[in-house]
Amino acid sequence: MTTYERTANWLTILLLTLLTVLSIVGAVWLPSPIAIHYNLQGQPDRWGSPATLLILPVIAVFTTSLLWVSQKIHPDFMNFPGPRTSENVARQLGNIRLMTASLRLFVVSLFLLIQGQSIWAKFYNHDQLSGWTIPCMISFVFVLVGFFVWRAYKLVPK
Repeated sequence: MTTYERTANWLTILLLTLLTVLSIVGAVWLPSPIAIHYNLQGQPDRWGSPATLLILPVIAVFTTSLLWVSQKIHPDFMNFPGPRTSENVARQLGNIRLMTASLRLFVVSLFLLIQGQSIWAKFYNHDQLSGWTIPCMISFVFVLVGFFVWRAYKLVPK
């Protein structure tokens, strides 16, 4: 395991803990109703109880666990560029480990950002989220995955 993977794993655990604590505090202290879903413009389009804030940490743990388990798939069931030599398989598996560590960190960061903005919006009686959040995060996930796909092609032995 590389230093980057270890750091990303610890940051993911730290952010999951922060997300859980923030969600519990929001569920206990915020008055009802709260916005539980937003459209692409950042305006609330569904309302619910503050207890619904507790769903996002569960989804975050499930998603990060799924990403962690997905990197344990046997290489014979994976599709990556280059020949199936032991050297290329090892390089590609390393790339996949780094990508899943990055995606886990990104997913938890995204959920924490959305949850934090939802709580902030209710606490300060704002009608919508910041407009930049969703487009920036969607763009970032494409850049992140695109980088690792590009890297996979660059790692193919010549």
